[in-house]
Amino acid sequence: MDRQLPREVIRRRWMRRITLAVAAALVVAVAGWTAYRMLRACVANETLQWSRVDRGTIETSITTSGQVVAAREEIILSPITSRILEVFHQSGDVVEEGTPLLRLNLSETQAEVEKMRDEGQKMRLQLEQLRVQQTTSLADLMMHIRVDSMKMGRLQAELEGECYLDSLGSGTADKVRQSRLALRTAELELEQSRLQLEGMRRQQQADIRIKVLELQIFEKNLHAAENTLRDAEVRSPRRATVTRIVTQVGAHVSQGSELAAVADLTHFVVKSQLAENMASWATTGSRVRVKVAGVMLEGKVGQVDAASQDGLITFQVQLDEDNDPHLRPGLRAEVYLLNEAREDVLRIAYGQFGYKSPGEYQLFVRTAADCIEQRTVMLGNASYDHIEVISGLQEGDEVVVSDMKDYIRERTVELKQ
Repeated sequence: MDRQLPREVIRRRWMRRITLAVAAALVVAVAGWTAYRMLRACVANETLQWSRVDRGTIETSITTSGQVVAAREEIILSPITSRILEVFHQSGDVVEEGTPLLRLNLSETQAEVEKMRDEGQKMRLQLEQLRVQQTTSLADLMMHIRVDSMKMGRLQAELEGECYLDSLGSGTADKVRQSRLALRTAELELEQSRLQLEGMRRQQQADIRIKVLELQIFEKNLHAAENTLRDAEVRSPRRATVTRIVTQVGAHVSQGSELAAVADLTHFVVKSQLAENMASWATTGSRVRVKVAGVMLEGKVGQVDAASQDGLITFQVQLDEDNDPHLRPGLRAEVYLLNEAREDVLRIAYGQFGYKSPGEYQLFVRTAADCIEQRTVMLGNASYDHIEVISGLQEGDEVVVSDMKDYIRERTVELKQ
């Protein structure tokens, strides 16, 4: 028959069962906590970019992109249609003023210039010949006038003699009338010769002016042709760096095509574009900040292209320090066009969280030493380094301004130290 177990044995059995149950509960709790810790979102603190909410000045600006280019770049065009015979330099070479860059085939152009020079010499000789002919013609006419003057003097004397004889009764009225008629005819012939001389002088002066004008026009054309021949030697206009050059020897080039480009790589500007509906921000003289190669440079808007292309306007930024050592041609730049300054506003640093324009954003705010919480924040205008806080944050809050798109579904995120 069964015997009742001692009370001490029963108590030990219950104690063992309770101990096993507690141990199992502890194991389950630890496993659950571990799983929770493993599944809970976390991020390394040192990988985050932080900004403390403070009060200060916001310089309202809009941001666009730009590119650093040489302040002075000159494109050398082919003045003639020709062929490249030789190339003396490559891109990147520093050349002095007047240094030949390449050589074109100039035989046809040189022959044309020589022909024009000969034609010019011929025109000068023809002008000189015309002057000699005119001088001879004037001398002949002037001699004829002198002869007519002498003839008129003789006829005047004859008339006076006939009048005297007629007064003595030795002459006749008919002879006096004939002498007076001969004298009048001589006077008219002399007047005609003098008018002819004046007309000849005016005609000769006009002929000379026409010939001189034709010669001057021809000499201008010759001078232009000589300049074209000289330009066809393709020399550097100043001390500069070759940025582009045609290097294919034997290549055919047409008049007006680009042969080379040289630039002064010690001074730079920034070329940028802006939507035409924001054109009022890019007015000549407006203040600008440019971030390039990690440095911030001051400047102002210079030349603005009034013509819109594809809804964009192009403008240049003249930098206060256009020879900054960080500047290199082709570097991308962030251009901040500044407008008004607002004092004593809540602000956070401009980060990488994707600010585009005023509105609501989801930002993570530190709520404890090891935890950040997602919060809806209303942001306003921005400058190149700060963004205005309208609501959702208080002065002194620490905000993550890094890109947190991977945690957008998390309400809280643990910080790993």
